[in-house]
Amino acid sequence: SAAVATTTNLYVDGAETEAKVYDRTKLRAGDVVPGPAIVTEMDSTTLVLPGHAATVHASGSLLIRPEAD
Repeated sequence: SAAVATTTNLYVDGAETEAKVYDRTKLRAGDVVPGPAIVTEMDSTTLVLPGHAATVHASGSLLIRPEAD
């Protein structure tokens, strides 16, 4: 995706894992960001945990939900 800026390492539940870092300004309605991920913007940072996904709503909000098994 064009919104992926870089990758970084996170510690989740005591283990290190790689996460993609997304530029929030490049995400569009309907885009899905699977965790683990970090979404950055000028005034906030959003963490999407493993096993979850953030969907960009038509209003621009990020809706974070557990992924279906």
